[in-house]
Amino acid sequence: MRQDNDSRETKVKPVLLIELIALVSQCQVVYQQQRVGLRALALVMAELMAFGRHTITQLLMALGLTEEDWSPWYRLFSQERYDEAQTSRVMLREMLAEVPADEPFVVGVDGFHVPRVSQKMPGTAWMRGLTTARFNPGTQRGQRFVEGSWLTPRVNGYSRAIPIRCLSAFSQKSVPGSDGPRSEVSAGLDFLSWTRAEMDAAGRQEQRLVALHDGRYDTLQFWSELPERTVGIARTARNRCLYELPPAGAHGNCKYGDKALSPAAWLRQRTGFRYTEVVVRGRVRRMRYRVEGPFVRDGLPHIPLFLIVVGGGKRPKGSRRKTYQPCFFLVSAVPLECVCSLPLPLADLLA
Repeated sequence: MRQDNDSRETKVKPVLLIELIALVSQCQVVYQQQRVGLRALALVMAELMAFGRHTITQLLMALGLTEEDWSPWYRLFSQERYDEAQTSRVMLREMLAEVPADEPFVVGVDGFHVPRVSQKMPGTAWMRGLTTARFNPGTQRGQRFVEGSWLTPRVNGYSRAIPIRCLSAFSQKSVPGSDGPRSEVSAGLDFLSWTRAEMDAAGRQEQRLVALHDGRYDTLQFWSELPERTVGIARTARNRCLYELPPAGAHGNCKYGDKALSPAAWLRQRTGFRYTEVVVRGRVRRMRYRVEGPFVRDGLPHIPLFLIVVGGGKRPKGSRRKTYQPCFFLVSAVPLECVCSLPLPLADLLA
C-alpha cells in the first residue's frame, strides 16, 4: 500500500508478476487439459522461489507439495504432456514483437553438458570433467545439450540472453534414447533452421537472423548448411587457412585466389589497424581492430567470409587479468551486385 498526495490509499500491483502470468497463460492452448497447464504455471512460479537445485523435487519443496503425490508432476514431462516445441514457438513470437522488423534478430548458440551419475540414463556418456584442472583434465558422466538464446537489443552496452530452446546433442557413444545422436554443430543448425522457419511463419521473411557462436562451430558443415537469410558469426582459430577470391577474368575452374595471411599474422602488420570506442556493460572500452576480406575457406569456395581481427590491450585497473587476448572472428559476407559487404554495422559486430 502507498499514499498519494491526496492521502488516498492505492494498491501497487506487481507488474512483473502480472506480465509473467499473462505470458504463461498464452501457452494454455498447447496443453490438452487445463490442469496440466496449471501445473506448468505452478512450476514456473516455483522456479522464481527455489534457491536450491532447480529439480522437480526442489520445485515441489518450494511449493510446499512434498507431502502429496509426486507422480502427476513427473508425468508432465515423461508422458510428453509438455510440448516443448510449441511452447517455444509462443515464446519466440513474443520475442519477435520486441524487435522491429527492420532490425536483425540476434541469437546466441552454445553447447553445455549436465553432470550425471547414472550410467544407464539415456544420453549420458563419458566426457571431460567440469571441476578438474586444465593441466590435469579428468572425465565424468554427463549429457550434452545445445541452447539457443535471444540476445536482447543493447542498452548502454548491456544485453541479456533469454533462452528459446534447449536441444540434445548426444554423442554416438552415449546411452541410446528417444533422441538420436548428433553433433553440437548439427543441433545448433537445427535450432537456426527452426528459428528461421518460425520467423518466416510470423511474417518476418525480410528480417535477418544473426547467430553468434564460439570456435566449435567454425566448421565446413556449419558454414555450408546455414539457413537462407541467416548471418553467422563464429570465432576462428589463429592459424585458420584462408584464400583470396579468384581475380576478375579468372578461368571458370579457378575456385581460389592467392593464399591469404593467417588471422594471427595480421597482428604483425604495422599498418591497417583502427581504433574505436565501444560501450560494454556501461563502460567505454577502446578496441583495436581491422577487417580483412572477403576470403573463402578451403572446401567452401562459394561462401565469402570477412575476417575481423581484434587486437589485445590492457584491462582496466583492478582486473584480475592484466591484458585482453587477441580474438579472431569470421562473419558471413552479404553479396551486393559485384561486391560483398558486412551484414551489420561494424560497431554492432564489435560490441
